[in-house]
Amino acid sequence: LHGEGEIFVAEADESDRSFHKYAPEVAIVLNVELDHHANYASMDEIYASFETFVDRVAEGGTLVISADHEGARELTRRVTAGDVRVVTYGDAEDADVRVLSVVPQGLKSEVTVELDGSPLTFTVSVPGRHYAHNAVAALAAGVALGVPAAELAPALAAYTGVKRRLQLKGEAAGVQVIDSYAHHPTEMTADLEAMRAAAGDARILVVFQPHLFSRTQELGKEMGEALTAADGSLVLDIYPAREDPIPGVTSELIIDAARAAGADVTPVHDKADVASVVAGMAKAGDLVLTMGAGDVTDLGPLILDRLAK
Repeated sequence: LHGEGEIFVAEADESDRSFHKYAPEVAIVLNVELDHHANYASMDEIYASFETFVDRVAEGGTLVISADHEGARELTRRVTAGDVRVVTYGDAEDADVRVLSVVPQGLKSEVTVELDGSPLTFTVSVPGRHYAHNAVAALAAGVALGVPAAELAPALAAYTGVKRRLQLKGEAAGVQVIDSYAHHPTEMTADLEAMRAAAGDARILVVFQPHLFSRTQELGKEMGEALTAADGSLVLDIYPAREDPIPGVTSELIIDAARAAGADVTPVHDKADVASVVAGMAKAGDLVLTMGAGDVTDLGPLILDRLAK
């Protein structure tokens, strides 16, 4: 629990439907797509779950939702919001808060939006177009709560991110090590695009640890294809978390798909070997991403130590 004040902000979790316990005054939906396959068998089940969440928005409240993501647009079409105000945001021409431009500036972005017919420019101090869009969603939520947009802009610029969301862990031998929580193909692609925009011509090396057998079974091909955006990848064994193994489901599903798509991928089955393998691959100027929702995050300091020797 962080911060103080009269507004409580929570990251609601759809994975186990626990977000049905909230009755928010303002709800933000960034995207809607199939995930958490142990709990959802189809997109219809996903939509039904999100519809229940939206139905719990307080009377007179606001739903802030993406105008770009097809799943979010479909949810907007499906919901009967009653007296809940729906505010859309994004690149789409019909967005209520329209993103006019996102200009990368190293690990930051300059964002310009059209709000109530007027342009507003502000800085987002974390890299990536997806984080810029998240900031626009936060801007829309703040305005819905009665905060003037001019006051929100410097607050958004002051936000420097949280742990495991493209978090810079350190630098050694001219190599930056960054931690990414991305474990779904859409997230992987977004973070890799963010790093490419920030890194320019620098090489991007990924240490990817798949998360959950069920997710790998359903999305292994897409995970492998996402890794084509990196210049080289190490793929670890699946982090099981709460799941038991599924026969025939291993990280080889991802590796095979990545290679079929043209990616340079190396399997590493023992995490103890990762630091030395990365040190043998990385050169000054490279970016190394430890990517996944499991304990791959622990490898960042080990990689830095090995690079420093």
